[in-house]
Amino acid sequence: MAGRLPRLVPWVLFVLALGAAITFAVLWQQQLEQDQAEDELRSQATEFVTALTNFSAKTIDQDAEQIQAYATQEFKQEADVFFGGKAIAAIKQAKVRLKGDVESIYVQSFEGNSASVFAVVTQSLTNASSKEPSVDIARFNFDMVKTDSGWKVSHLEFLQSPGTVVPEGP
Repeated sequence: MAGRLPRLVPWVLFVLALGAAITFAVLWQQQLEQDQAEDELRSQATEFVTALTNFSAKTIDQDAEQIQAYATQEFKQEADVFFGGKAIAAIKQAKVRLKGDVESIYVQSFEGNSASVFAVVTQSLTNASSKEPSVDIARFNFDMVKTDSGWKVSHLEFLQSPGTVVPEGP
């Protein structure tokens, strides 16, 4: 028995090392899948915020459709306030042009098919009555859910920058 024990030690160590390697590989693969899913979420969140903060009077009908394409049924009702018929008519009449540059996208929480995202955007706004663009920083919190057609926005909250006035909806 004493002679067998030294010969078993390397095999026991090998089995333990193999078990540790397999566990590490499984955990690594799970983390890669999580990272890929989060990258997809971040990409679609960036596309949404870009669509939301880039529109003009000339293209507002198409721009509003693009924004609506990112919406779940709940968010469509919210989006109709800012991109419904009256709002679109006002944007056209005032010859509004909004250009937003996404500064950062931060995934605040991510679990399975739902996520919460925070975005910071530098916006430049011009209209028929302004010769110089008005530049400010916009911050958004929004929730997204994964659907068969990708990530969609279920709720959006515009966080008012200090010292700015947000107009009431129509």
